Amino acid sequence: MNNEDNFSALAMRILLVDDSPSDRAIFRRYLLQSNTETYEFVDTESVEEAIDSIAEKKPHCILLDYDLPDANGTDLIEKISNLYGKNSIPIVMLSGSGNIEIAVEAMRLGAQDFLVKDRATPIDLLRAVTNAVDKVKLYQEKELASEKILHSEERYRLLFDNTPLPALVFDRETLAVLAVNDFAVSHYGYSREEFTLMTLHELDAFDGASAEIVISEFCNEKGLIRNIPARHRKKDGSIIDVEVNCHDITFKGRDARFVIVQDITERKKSESKLRESEQFNRTVIESSPDCVKLLDKNGKLVFMNENGLRLMEIDDFTEFENRDWAEFWSDESRAMVKETLASVQSGEIGRFVGACPTAKGKSRWWDVIATPVRGSDGSVEKILSVSRDITESKTAEQEREQNLLREQELREQAETANRSKDEFLAVLSHELRTPLNAMSGWAKMLNRGILDEEKTQKAIEVIERNIRLQNTLIEDLLDVSRIISGKFRLEMTKFDLCKIIHDALELVRAQVAEKSIVLTTETENEECFATGDAHRLQQVINNLLTNAVKFTPDDGNVSITLKTHGTTAKITVTDSGIGIDESLLPDIFERFRQADGSSKRKYGGLGLGLAIVKSIVEMHGGEVSAHSAGENQGSTFVVTLPIVIADAVTNDELQLSEVHSNGAGQTTIVRDLENVQIIIVDDEADSLELLRFVLASHGAKVTALNSAAEALRAIEKISPDLLISDISMAEMDGYDLIKRVRRLSSAKNKFLPAIAMTAYTGVEDRAAVLSAGFQMHIAKPIDIESVSSQIKQLLKTTQR
Repeated sequence: MNNEDNFSALAMRILLVDDSPSDRAIFRRYLLQSNTETYEFVDTESVEEAIDSIAEKKPHCILLDYDLPDANGTDLIEKISNLYGKNSIPIVMLSGSGNIEIAVEAMRLGAQDFLVKDRATPIDLLRAVTNAVDKVKLYQEKELASEKILHSEERYRLLFDNTPLPALVFDRETLAVLAVNDFAVSHYGYSREEFTLMTLHELDAFDGASAEIVISEFCNEKGLIRNIPARHRKKDGSIIDVEVNCHDITFKGRDARFVIVQDITERKKSESKLRESEQFNRTVIESSPDCVKLLDKNGKLVFMNENGLRLMEIDDFTEFENRDWAEFWSDESRAMVKETLASVQSGEIGRFVGACPTAKGKSRWWDVIATPVRGSDGSVEKILSVSRDITESKTAEQEREQNLLREQELREQAETANRSKDEFLAVLSHELRTPLNAMSGWAKMLNRGILDEEKTQKAIEVIERNIRLQNTLIEDLLDVSRIISGKFRLEMTKFDLCKIIHDALELVRAQVAEKSIVLTTETENEECFATGDAHRLQQVINNLLTNAVKFTPDDGNVSITLKTHGTTAKITVTDSGIGIDESLLPDIFERFRQADGSSKRKYGGLGLGLAIVKSIVEMHGGEVSAHSAGENQGSTFVVTLPIVIADAVTNDELQLSEVHSNGAGQTTIVRDLENVQIIIVDDEADSLELLRFVLASHGAKVTALNSAAEALRAIEKISPDLLISDISMAEMDGYDLIKRVRRLSSAKNKFLPAIAMTAYTGVEDRAAVLSAGFQMHIAKPIDIESVSSQIKQLLKTTQR
């Protein structure tokens, strides 16, 4: 098919052979980005449509998909070759995969280029089309030139005599040498007369089957044959590697072949040395214990050695080939990677240390050296990167730094604690001596009888007031001592929080009136029952209200509110007073901490009240928090406590349980799970023993097992009241266990409450264990003070 007229057309006509409209649209868009070429497009979806369109439209180039509905793309290439001749139309094969076998077959049949759809860019497609057209034009021009020269006796003689390569003419049938040029005589060392007495067999240096194959191809193929590999023997006996190009001619009336020979011996030696060098380099690279990578000059991954694949946990390198190397690195290291690449691209050696996770997400640290690989012209063609795994040393270094920081923090904390204790002792001395001084002075005057009736009454009031103040100080000290020693005890009853709040308000009304403070209160209901020690919770509310009034200036505002939500009550005390500095908020509930411990402090007290408040609230299973916008912005204290729904708990039930502090302001409720049969399963021995001990100390009958299989057997045998299971266990995890337990429960028509223990505490993890069949989710590490109350809550819920 002659495309000579088509190549000179104003618009290049592209035949798109693809059954995907979206892919054809992409190819059109890519090509239309060209600034130098104008295109028109013909769309077809099958081999049959394509054959018809070629005959009718005479396209300049074909973009051909491999997968077509009626055949594959290589079938169409073969048909085009049969109809119009090989290399008659420029063809670019496109495929959805990078299958090398498809690419080789397409190129063998006559395609000029091969692209993978997903990887092809507009530049790739424009370049492929241009190159394909240029290749076919060049081929056709060479074919035309060869035909004109070789069939022109005058031009043939000119080429034969003047080519700078050995040229010979062989008889096609006898393989006898009919003519040689001067270059053949000088190169081979034979005279013209010696050449004319030789045949191709005598010149050829191949032995046996190899010789037959070469000579058969030389004799049997018709037309122009290019680059036939052969080996020739010179007169001096040396063997040379050659490539032969030949064409049929008529020489002095005989059927002959015109042959031009190119000696490639030195090239073959160079290629052999190069292969040996490449093999050596590959051996060195593969034997390296490090991760060795070859990148293209733009930083895209080309090759990785076996040890590198292992270190990076890559199973299939093809998934990562041609990906940007910088994308592999963590966000913190990516900037260093890009700086190093830029440095290497400019010809320098780069080095850095950074974090790059493996393909499976494992965190790793690397010491990286990147080196430019130069081409023959000295420019940087590729980049060689060697990464050494330094995770262990980096982890050790980080641990050392963390240990140093922890030591510094502990030292600072110890120094701060010592300063706080010294300040506290100074304040304690002052606070105890102040009321003693007043009581001592007025008592001496009373004893001397020098006071009138009015002064006597005042002296008695001063003494009584200071006795109460000193009593409060001593009680606070005793409470703190009990908390620290674990002897702080709660008397558990059911009581009304509303009444406690109203009683606390009465205690501060005199101070409120004296300072003209506006005091407001708000409760949602007339009654709000909670369980706990009413006297101690009264102490909490009194303390918070007293502080609010104490630190609020005249004509200020103080409010207390009580709101409930489900089984929780929230008590909020807010004032418009001096506020709390932001730096003091984290330590506001700590013992021996005061905002001002100097001799110039304005407000008295030991600073123990809030520490006691925190301990009492936490012993009731609640929380307390402090908030302030800053100095002179007022402050807010919020206490949350569990409350009783209706009359679910009676006083008789409550008195079965006693609550004690454990020395840190936390609680241990004992003997409140009497005779509850519990099975615990956890394959971590220490965790299992701790929970067994805690629940047994609460009176439960505990069976502790370290595997799910043992738990199933125990459930069948002892019929427990509750199952507590870890989630992550070998062989059978907690999810599998609960599924089998639920099947057993269904078969026996008896429901077994179950609690899941797991270190995974996200919202999704909680939802997963509940949907699997557990009734409650407890996060590790287990809060040993609250676990029994959680168990009781679950048992009451499931027994209803």
